[in-house]
Amino acid sequence: MRTAFALSQDPAVLRQALAAGLESVAGFVEDMVAALAGQLRRERAELARSSHAPVRGGQAHLDLLFAAPPTARTGSRSPRSH
Repeated sequence: MRTAFALSQDPAVLRQALAAGLESVAGFVEDMVAALAGQLRRERAELARSSHAPVRGGQAHLDLLFAAPPTARTGSRSPRSH
């Protein structure tokens, strides 16, 4: 903005310069948001295809719970862990 006012005092010229700057910044922001949205879509799709994708629902939690040793399920500690 300082540069625009340093170059001209004419309101019409300033309006054009500021409008061009606004369009440039808005275009940059729109492009960045679109790029980020695309990246998120790609990562979600990759995660959905991955064998490491989180399992929805409670079954995965139950599987982990029952696969854990009894001390892990009850939250108790072995005497050596103190």
